Amino acid sequence: ILGEMQDRDPSTAALLESRLYSFDDLQGLDEKDFRTLFESTSRNTWLHALRGASSEFIGYLRTRLSIRAHEALLEEVGLLGAKPSSVVDAARRDLVEAAKKLGSQGKLTLSKPSSEKS
Repeated sequence: ILGEMQDRDPSTAALLESRLYSFDDLQGLDEKDFRTLFESTSRNTWLHALRGASSEFIGYLRTRLSIRAHEALLEEVGLLGAKPSSVVDAARRDLVEAAKKLGSQGKLTLSKPSSEKS
């Protein structure tokens, strides 16, 4: 469907595709794919994106990082202080876009977005 829309209305297709995956959908990455994304993106982006993240996402991180790395990351998030939601949202979009790019390069596999899971 997106392919057909791309031919007819590229800007709308791009908008839909950009909203197909969300930050929370990154929880679908297996350990290897998460590591690929984590190592391919800046720590600063992760720090901003994790500000106000759900307890489920924080729990997911605990399964993907060492205890020490997990605790250090969360401590840095706390030290970062309050950030405007626009900064947090931009960081989350950047991580999703990085995951999509890595996926298109065959470096990781994105699972179906949570809204499409049955």
